[in-house]
Amino acid sequence: QKKKVTRLSAYSNTGKSKFTYQLFNKLLDQNAKILYFSLEVDNVKILEQIFQSRFGLTNIELIAQKGFDTINFDELFGKWEQLYIVDDMYDIDSIVNYTNFVKPDVVFIDFVQNITVNWATTEYQAMTKVALELQKMAKKNNIALFDLSQVSNEQAKGSGGITFKAKGS
Repeated sequence: QKKKVTRLSAYSNTGKSKFTYQLFNKLLDQNAKILYFSLEVDNVKILEQIFQSRFGLTNIELIAQKGFDTINFDELFGKWEQLYIVDDMYDIDSIVNYTNFVKPDVVFIDFVQNITVNWATTEYQAMTKVALELQKMAKKNNIALFDLSQVSNEQAKGSGGITFKAKGS
């Protein structure tokens, strides 16, 4: 939804990022302009994963170029013009400024706990500032913002209920 922030929280290595790659491909097919901030892995790995998701290829198949004869590269690379992948920006102010510059339809942030806030002395202060700035950015730019978060292992261990909080929140 435009002007909204949606968070997907789960334990590490449970497929959160892979889920976003499927969303990428659906959004690319809808001609959405996508800005993806990868705060964990480099942009080459992201492109590889998006490509795998789009064509249902494994790493081995990609390396062997199996099935590449069925791919329409003109169509594929035309869509990549809609996709911006940033893997070297961690500061909340830089993320907001770059988003304002690109003017995307959709922003993905993987993963939100790696965003830095220069003045914050605690993770709670940083995550509170990040949450506020991301919500303001989504509203101001009329974008859909989707961020990925890890679940706090410490809180899950001590929780008697079924609600698990994201790290730092």
